[in-house]
Amino acid sequence: MSLPAGRRWQRVRALLEPRLGVDARALGAVRIGLGVLLLADLAMRATHLRAHYTDAGVLPRWALLTERSELSIHLAAGSVELVGALFAVQALVAVAFLVGYRTRVASVLAWLLWASLHARMPLVLNGGDTLLRLVLFWAMFAPMGARFSVDALRTGGREGRVLSIGTVGLLCQVVLMYAANVAMKHDGDVWLRGDGLAYAMSLEQFTTPLGDALAGMPGVMVALNWAIVVLWTAAPLLILLTWWPRAALAASFVGAHLGMFLTMHLGLFPFVAVVALTAFVPPVVWDRLIPEDTGRWTPSWARTVAERGSVGLSFADDDVARHARRGVRLTALAVAVTSLVFVGLWNVQLVDDRTSYSTEHRDIVPQPLDRWGETLQLPQYWTMFAPDPLRDDGWYVMPGTLTNGTQVDVYRGGAPVSFDKPADVSAQYDDARSRKYMMNLWQRSYSDYRLYYGQYHCREWNDDRDRGARLETFRIVYVLEQTGPDGDEPPEQRTIWRHDCFGG
Repeated sequence: MSLPAGRRWQRVRALLEPRLGVDARALGAVRIGLGVLLLADLAMRATHLRAHYTDAGVLPRWALLTERSELSIHLAAGSVELVGALFAVQALVAVAFLVGYRTRVASVLAWLLWASLHARMPLVLNGGDTLLRLVLFWAMFAPMGARFSVDALRTGGREGRVLSIGTVGLLCQVVLMYAANVAMKHDGDVWLRGDGLAYAMSLEQFTTPLGDALAGMPGVMVALNWAIVVLWTAAPLLILLTWWPRAALAASFVGAHLGMFLTMHLGLFPFVAVVALTAFVPPVVWDRLIPEDTGRWTPSWARTVAERGSVGLSFADDDVARHARRGVRLTALAVAVTSLVFVGLWNVQLVDDRTSYSTEHRDIVPQPLDRWGETLQLPQYWTMFAPDPLRDDGWYVMPGTLTNGTQVDVYRGGAPVSFDKPADVSAQYDDARSRKYMMNLWQRSYSDYRLYYGQYHCREWNDDRDRGARLETFRIVYVLEQTGPDGDEPPEQRTIWRHDCFGG
């Protein structure tokens, strides 16, 4: 005897909800974490506002338009003042998202503005930026303001577990990141030999002092190598498991990312991953941490904001309004489902292209769907030291000649030229953005951008110096050092660019 359709759906939902649903308190925590990260990201980018986001910097707008096709609101601004104004708007949006004020609108604006920011300066992006942008994308389709928010004060929301296309997309996105990466690790030579982490930790431009110390302990490196491989392989269990087993597994991933933060300079990536993993924390944990009756007292200012924010925002409950809301919901559902299909197929194609599982390229993502994903900036590359870690380590020296004949190192602000290895290789970069930019500049595929970098240095040096001390010519030299756990090869000086400040 078959069950009625309604009963069958109830059984399916009961099976899916603990696995693909997310506790509303977890969504609130993810929102707060994302809001903090957005503000931190802006603050760090603001230190390079002129260099990275204006026409006087290393990538003027016309250079970007000739090389790439992504649209960016930030391309409308070329001066420090206008870019600063855009950053201020982004900060306001981030604050609104953080406190959960008009959360749905704030989430859409946050995704749009950060996708625009990423498209404006792609040379400084890393895996943390990709994950941040993707989590923001899926946040648009989930009730991120259901708890711990100004919106929740206004609506009196006490929502429990949420199962929606947004929660499915968010959870699947995180699991696909680990699954794609470990699939490529399985196809490499060194990770399954136990040496992958040792190779990664030998890249001194990434490692912290603690990382350098651990790199000298071969036994520890092998043990941690296998811990990462096993943990990443178990990523699908984040969805399949429930309750305390899921909580324990999610905590293991959080511990791994905190370990990354302590041993390697990876920018915001470890923190974005930890925030995303918060979505996997099950209700049994939240019930211990934040019982349902917690939070009934709230500051008077928050209630005032909630009450004032509700003025004038109710819609007439007529047929037009109902049809409009239904149309918006159906459109959002279609966008989310299409995007989820793209993300799944894209990661399959990524693994297929980057490994030996297939002997030839296959177009797994149909062309129309590929254009869809490109438009929404959904492509993702979870290589992260896979299939094998890089071996190209090194440091920059930029010997320059001033108009008075003096030789200086332009990269180090006029210090004497020395090709000796720095005591701390990672300290040659101000932060993760500078590191990523300079690492990209070394790659042949980014050689066209070296001209703009050279022009930037000429402007910065010559604008505030006397005629006799102006920069005339300089070279960009990368001192390449092939690294590995068994020792480094002798450094080799590679001149990747020569620039004449007065010859264009």
